[in-house]
Amino acid sequence: TGDRVGESSTEYNSVSDALNCLRSTYVDTTIERFQCYLNVRQPISRTPMVFVTTGSDFAPPVPNMLDAVEDWNTNSYPQTHIYSIMASFAQYQELVNAWLDQYDQKLPARNFHGSTPQTSFV
Repeated sequence: TGDRVGESSTEYNSVSDALNCLRSTYVDTTIERFQCYLNVRQPISRTPMVFVTTGSDFAPPVPNMLDAVEDWNTNSYPQTHIYSIMASFAQYQELVNAWLDQYDQKLPARNFHGSTPQTSFV
């Protein structure tokens, strides 16, 4: 129905913009990566929550991620009023769905026929 996150209601932004946030030549620090994703995704977010990915399936974990989250909340929150938490996508879905239920909101349905040939192995 597209009424909840994790169904057919996912918002998609410019793939090239999002990929730029992963490139080390584009951003130098985890904090800059957070801000890069916010710049790309916050304007299209239909809720106050924004999911910010900091890596990919084929990348090693971001070192000192909890420190980066704490650094963001200490240094960036006063200017942005955006609080960062470290959570899984499933937890993000729960947060958004709780917000949608609380405010009796629905997300628009989107058709998406995604494929990821760049991650295929021959």
